[in-house]
Amino acid sequence: MTPEEARASIGQKVVYRAPHVRPDQPGEEGVLISLALSERDAFVRYGADTTSKLTPLELLEPIPGKHLREPFSATHYLCDSPGAPTGATHHFVPGTQGVMVCRYCNRSSSQVRREMGLER
Repeated sequence: MTPEEARASIGQKVVYRAPHVRPDQPGEEGVLISLALSERDAFVRYGADTTSKLTPLELLEPIPGKHLREPFSATHYLCDSPGAPTGATHHFVPGTQGVMVCRYCNRSSSQVRREMGLER
């Protein structure tokens, strides 16, 4: 997967296929959460995990027909922090204890989702 494909696939289902997994074998399905700053990796949430894992783009494949924008994604909403550039959306990066926090406002992704009414 290229960085451009990853940007277009945020919030959509992808398959992680480890190098030892043959193309005819099932990979691990997850949801692409965000593109890492390096643009060589992406954060993907697998199965019932509550946090995402950094995964190399070269090991990810989009799932045709599985274009599901999930409501938990707050990355498409503007960050109103005074420290955020004008028009910037929330950009989540790993914080302490594996919690994803916005690099501009330092709020956790679940806090932002609650404030936006996307989570109870």
